[in-house]
Amino acid sequence: MNRTGLAALFCMCMAGPLAFALRAPEGARDPGLARAPVRAEARREPAAAQRAAALQLQGATVHWDERTGAPASIRGPALVPSGRAALKSGDFGKDALALLDGLSSVYRIRDAAAELSVKRADADELGYHHVRVKQRFGGLRVVGAELIVHFNAQNAPYQVNGRYFPGLALETKPAISPEQASAAVAAELAAAGAAAAGADGAPELVVYALKGEPRLAYELRLKLAAPGRWIAWVDASSGAVLGGYNDLKTMGPQAKANVSITGAILENEGGTNATVTGSYDGAYLRYLLYNDVCLVVNVDTAGAYPDSGTYAYRYVSDWDDSDRVEMSAARNFAWVQSYFLAAHKRNSFDGIGTRLWANVHDAATIDNAYWDDIKGMVFIGASSVTNMSDIGVLDVCAHEYTHALTQYTADLIYMDECGALNESFSDIFAAVIEFAFQPDGRHLYPFKLPGTADWLIGEDAMLHSTALRDMRSPASERTLNAFDRQPSRYRGTLWHTGSDDNGGVHRNSGVQNFFFYLLSDGAAGVNDGISYAVPGIGIDNAAAVAFRTLTRYCTEYTDYRLAFYAWSSAAQDLNTAWKSSVEMAWYACGIGPEGGGDVWDPADNTAPGATAIQTVNSERIHGPHSLSGGDTRDWFAVYLYSGASYNFNSIGGAGDPVAELYDSALADNMVAYDDNSGGNQMFSLTYTPAGSGWYYLLVRPASVGGYALYTLQHRGLGMAPGTRAVVNDFTGDGVSDLAAVNETTAQWRVRKLSGSNIVEGVCSGKEGMFALSGDFDGDRMSEFVEYDILNGAWYVCTTEGIYYAFGAQWGGASMWPCPADYDGDRLCDFAVYDFFTGRWFISRLDGTVLAWNLSWGFPGAMPVTGDYNGDGAADLAVYDYSAGRWYIRTLAGTTLAWDMSWGYPAADICTVPGDYDGDGDDDLALFDGSAGKWYIRTIAGTVLAWGVDWGSAGLIAVPGDYNGDGKSDLALYYPGVGRWYIRSVDGHILAWDVELGDAGSFPVSMQ
Repeated sequence: MNRTGLAALFCMCMAGPLAFALRAPEGARDPGLARAPVRAEARREPAAAQRAAALQLQGATVHWDERTGAPASIRGPALVPSGRAALKSGDFGKDALALLDGLSSVYRIRDAAAELSVKRADADELGYHHVRVKQRFGGLRVVGAELIVHFNAQNAPYQVNGRYFPGLALETKPAISPEQASAAVAAELAAAGAAAAGADGAPELVVYALKGEPRLAYELRLKLAAPGRWIAWVDASSGAVLGGYNDLKTMGPQAKANVSITGAILENEGGTNATVTGSYDGAYLRYLLYNDVCLVVNVDTAGAYPDSGTYAYRYVSDWDDSDRVEMSAARNFAWVQSYFLAAHKRNSFDGIGTRLWANVHDAATIDNAYWDDIKGMVFIGASSVTNMSDIGVLDVCAHEYTHALTQYTADLIYMDECGALNESFSDIFAAVIEFAFQPDGRHLYPFKLPGTADWLIGEDAMLHSTALRDMRSPASERTLNAFDRQPSRYRGTLWHTGSDDNGGVHRNSGVQNFFFYLLSDGAAGVNDGISYAVPGIGIDNAAAVAFRTLTRYCTEYTDYRLAFYAWSSAAQDLNTAWKSSVEMAWYACGIGPEGGGDVWDPADNTAPGATAIQTVNSERIHGPHSLSGGDTRDWFAVYLYSGASYNFNSIGGAGDPVAELYDSALADNMVAYDDNSGGNQMFSLTYTPAGSGWYYLLVRPASVGGYALYTLQHRGLGMAPGTRAVVNDFTGDGVSDLAAVNETTAQWRVRKLSGSNIVEGVCSGKEGMFALSGDFDGDRMSEFVEYDILNGAWYVCTTEGIYYAFGAQWGGASMWPCPADYDGDRLCDFAVYDFFTGRWFISRLDGTVLAWNLSWGFPGAMPVTGDYNGDGAADLAVYDYSAGRWYIRTLAGTTLAWDMSWGYPAADICTVPGDYDGDGDDDLALFDGSAGKWYIRTIAGTVLAWGVDWGSAGLIAVPGDYNGDGKSDLALYYPGVGRWYIRSVDGHILAWDVELGDAGSFPVSMQ
């Protein structure tokens, strides 16, 4: 901020302290003089080592902060780095620092103990805890840095968000003295015609990182001769004033509470009578607007009222229309507090029930209102009569009260983008509280009716325009004065860049205001060049997300970029279905993840790196996706069958996406195309392939440099159900293949029993993984599947290297992987069984949950997945090794076997279910490794094998259909030498001493 700009802000305060004000002073302009030198900020990318460390956080989503090159947000179910103990000590501050120490390679934290300190830990209504952590450098506080570590109801960390500055390197010895810094600010005050009454503490040496490159600075807190307190920063090298803002902050009479006082409210709120709770002062025989929520004080200094200069009172309980401003203020603040208590369980602005002071008739604050955050006081200004009527209306009271709430939660600093968000949150709850207590007047827009709820701010007090601000249309020329128009797009038309108005806090708040309107009501249109279609979630739901965003995810220094992640996280906590609407609404306002990418970027920017999707008879969605800046290509790989038709649509979102379908990863033969289907700037592409195979769908913006936000909707039409997939069939010929994985190198090797050609590949590339298989795309070919039992991460890819999942989270340390097709849609699902509790968790690849915490089992029982009734869907089955008994049910709940005896207690018993008689049903089968014997029976009771000799101690059973006759065979693998031995159930030798594997390899087995 330049010297004259800071002086202008002091002058604005001297005309009436306008910290956290309702509006900017009319006529305020950026003086346009030379600013104090601020080193330009370059976009910072994370180092390769940081990205590599982030990839080790299995299942976590990492978004990077372009200001710092550190994460803006890390969210996932397993944030504790591998090799570290779980953080559940109950000391959340201690656990937060330990977690950040574990994430030091991702953030580039050099010494967590020296750099980080706990500010506070807050509990919330969900049973979650949120720990705010400050950054220090060389013992100095870093102004502009704050992280929040979030713990779920099980006390496990699930997210870190905020801003951290890695790699700080600056001189910590100042070139000027504290006295020189104080003199620099005093000179600004003198230029503004104001005088400092003294310092509020000694200047503090800090690292200033609010703007530009971090630098050494003094932070000063000054008391003014007139009411006010300023926080300012002075460059400790040059003595230049870097910036500052007003941080104003002041008991109650003795009286008997809980008496009713009646009086008329403001005409522009309807003019009716209202009854509020007040107090009776027996010593002076007067009724006061004073209760547990609020004390109304008349600060008029001209003697225009009987209670001028003291508490609001009358000598009777019926005030009639003697002071409509006082009555409206008393009623409105009561409504505001009751809203926050009922909707968000917040007891007063500070959370501990503190009474609010409401000062009305403030002649020093004409046509304005503000929150004084020193002692907890709201000032409601007097009316000019020409521009605004009395302004103690509901949305104004709610606006100022929310500033108080913000101070005690996120404490967003009142300047630049942080201050604009501070202002916007006040507008958001101003509108929400109107809707909570007043009749809905949205249908009247762009007109208004006194005392009705709408998306207009200050409308019940404005005389020469419809409103002070318009959340539905922030730049409206119809509802707003020219001076009050705001931007609706981030850094778009009307975006304020000057130093006046604390850096445009009352101007640039329009972006989040418009976002909230879209999130609540939903709308479609074009916003400052961005086409959008946002599904609304309703005002109450949007308000719940807003409250959680403000109180749990915003820091002092949250700007618009960080706000995107804060809102997204809050929505995900409350209802995952709201997250897409939140992100679509932000995209409509020009805000998205850094670089314009989405969670699949940048890997999907080329056809070889395409994201694989499963297309089935039922409708499925994938996204949301975004395209802008350097990311203008999204590729999808999909296996299509001849004889069926396929449809790909874009739904929701903004911009103008185009779809192109190619028949190979070379992208040299486009077979289908669609743009603006029906003229609605969304695509709808339908294609019927002549032959089965892999196809590649490209989605891009319609024009170079264009922008698009969309969710991909896709389905197959007329797809044949087909037969169930054969286990370990990697070529699709209906025959099981020999497959082994080296535990150390993670190298897969696959070959046909009848051939010598060996297919090799790598899936996760990690050692010690569970090697499994499954058909995740419906092409009747098995994919490489790996599961990390330590943290529940899944890795799925085809033999061609197309990935369906890389670190997808579904499971945990005590959970056994059981992938299979549980819903009969021909696609393998993620499934885990908790062998400590006997509970199942099943999800489709697209995230659709099929079973959550479903009880079928008990401690000690282990899963034996199979299709035991031949309906094409895997069943939930467990085997009790201690008693040799089976328990089987369908996913829908039909019991197929209960306490069925087939087996006996033995140390080397292994369950090996499979379809040994070729009837389409899996059979109950056991291999006794100590004796090398097999025992097989159908679920109906027919014995297929009893004590059949095939094997010896140390061999691993790997049943499958190795000759293509539709029946499972008795197959064994000899670890250490990589040899296979296979025979059919009727005694035919299919393989003897066939080689596939090595000393460190183990077979791919589903059991």
